[in-house]
Amino acid sequence: MKKLFTLFICVTALTFPAIKAQTITDADGNVYNTITIGTQLWMKENLKTTKYRDGSSITNVTDPNTWLSLTTEAYCNYDNTSSNANIWGRLYNWYAVSDTRELCPTGWHIASDYDWTILQNYLYVNGYNYDGSTTGGNKIAKALSSTTHWVASSVTGAPGNSDFPSVRNSSGFTSLPNGYRSTGGSYNNLGESSYFWTSTPYNSTSSYRYAMDYDNPILWRNFFSNVYGAAVRCICDLPVSINETKSSSNIILYPNPTTDFVVVEGLKNNSYIEIINLQGQTVKNIKVSSSKTSIDILELPEGVYIIRIKSDETTSVTKLIKQ
Repeated sequence: MKKLFTLFICVTALTFPAIKAQTITDADGNVYNTITIGTQLWMKENLKTTKYRDGSSITNVTDPNTWLSLTTEAYCNYDNTSSNANIWGRLYNWYAVSDTRELCPTGWHIASDYDWTILQNYLYVNGYNYDGSTTGGNKIAKALSSTTHWVASSVTGAPGNSDFPSVRNSSGFTSLPNGYRSTGGSYNNLGESSYFWTSTPYNSTSSYRYAMDYDNPILWRNFFSNVYGAAVRCICDLPVSINETKSSSNIILYPNPTTDFVVVEGLKNNSYIEIINLQGQTVKNIKVSSSKTSIDILELPEGVYIIRIKSDETTSVTKLIKQ
């Protein structure tokens, strides 16, 4: 009897036209580039949606006195200037972050404190400190930060310093100094600091956030009052939660990660190999009549893919990272 497996992937629609890079679209129609860092797939840009996943509107609050007394969801644009969202994204209070209608598109979620910890640890142990060290604490802000928009700094290894040019934004995360909105409703630190909410509460009135400053090489973890307005990054559910199903222990896939080709061994005769991107699109569909095959993926954009292998009796699902 055939075994059936359900594959859960980050999907916005199955009927999108072919695209040249892996992107994700929010409820407003904004399209975001993505970046694979370690086992995680992140949005490469700050969220700027004005709608929840279900299409309902997020409340836009401009008045500072109204903002400071909020205990419900809201967003704003820095300095109440809508065009600022094109560069910096929008600022959300934590009540919007925690709203059950969800800010991020289907298959994505607001990065938790745990997600940020995974990111920090990966960069730290893989030499992304500005000085290349893997001991002595995190100094990864430069590797996470964009190469533009920061106030200049003379502090060694800080995002605002142009030293260590090969390290600047070497992770591809492209953190921008988006500033924040305070509990009093004022706007602060544009060009100086990045502030990102997590989905993780600290207590009943505050929640964890991560920050980078123009004059400090460290990625900071602290907490904000839930009234603050800060940026949001979404992360794909797939890389940290995929349940790989291998109905045959003979299937071997290598190298993985890879840059140009992948070899699949242990195939049964008349197997079908399907490579699926994170939009749910099948980008390659191959019929194989031997037990081993090499698949050219050189033309595929960098990112995370699903490989689904079907034979007459079995189906296997695994993850492939193209670098």
